[in-house]
Amino acid sequence: MVMISEWYNEEKTIYHIYLTPEGVKDWQEYRQAMDAAIQVVRTVHHPVIAYFDPRSVAMPPGNPFPHLRYVIRKMPPNVFAVVNVVNSQFVRAILSWFINMGLYQSFYLVSSNDEAEALIEQLQAANENVPELGQL
Repeated sequence: MVMISEWYNEEKTIYHIYLTPEGVKDWQEYRQAMDAAIQVVRTVHHPVIAYFDPRSVAMPPGNPFPHLRYVIRKMPPNVFAVVNVVNSQFVRAILSWFINMGLYQSFYLVSSNDEAEALIEQLQAANENVPELGQL
């Protein structure tokens, strides 16, 4: 398995998606793995943070943005934040531009797992009063 996704905590409020050293061979494989992850997140009705960590493994060659848009369009409404560990300054610059343009408002970029965990803690504290979907 090249992309692993699983609940990060017992409360099922953080869903962790990470790459194994083999990486993702193509964007179709990426989409299939993300579709499976999205299905799992849809099984809960409370707010969730998606935590994406490629673990310094390169993504497949080619333009990532159509695939990123695909995943964003399918993201369940209970996902209120997506925390991405991004080590490449080039990728960070491009994603930051999109975030600043307001295209990916719930996306957050961090440089390390420690930074991701600190941000997730802040996001959870700021959103602890977010109602469950059934209460909206």
